[in-house]
Amino acid sequence: GTKKNCEAASWLFQQLQHFFLSALLFSPAFGQEHEASLNETKAEDYPIDQFMNTTEGIWVLNTTQRNPQFCKKDTNINMTANETYFLRSYQENDTIVNISLVGEFGHFAGDEDVRNLITIIGGETDVVAEVLLYRSQNNSCGVVLVTASSSEESLSWLDVRVRGRPNDTENKYEDCNRDFYIYVSAAKKNWTSPYTRDCQ
Repeated sequence: GTKKNCEAASWLFQQLQHFFLSALLFSPAFGQEHEASLNETKAEDYPIDQFMNTTEGIWVLNTTQRNPQFCKKDTNINMTANETYFLRSYQENDTIVNISLVGEFGHFAGDEDVRNLITIIGGETDVVAEVLLYRSQNNSCGVVLVTASSSEESLSWLDVRVRGRPNDTENKYEDCNRDFYIYVSAAKKNWTSPYTRDCQ
């Protein structure tokens, strides 16, 4: 239920926060650049409810998830004061799979008034919770930390997500990609792009 999900999300995020901070603090190759980035990416500054509140699809552009699903995007169906109802779709072979999900807004660290976390409380998925670590000034993209729990293991990964069909000719995702690369480099993670122009 909701309580179990919240407890799982809370524990996982504590572990991840410790891991990321340790990786950043003990990585001499980055130094002050990391410190500046950490100061800029305080979780309380980035409300996930505002980021998700769009009629456009939100696509996964880059991810550290192992074997990610291709062409993954979220489409907002309905949003209330406390919950979001959305469709998560991805491509499997030549078929588009749609999953209806319900997320409950909450906060992860910092200001309780800023809802930067969603806990998945409805739908068929291993994803437990997602937190918006960074959002660009123009709201075109964000960096999202995802935690998932299957019967075998607990997993976490980072996504760069963009509002609307990705089009980087104007380099408008530069801030999000920079933030993503800092975390990825510090945590020594591999990443890939599950998006192509052929995505529907």
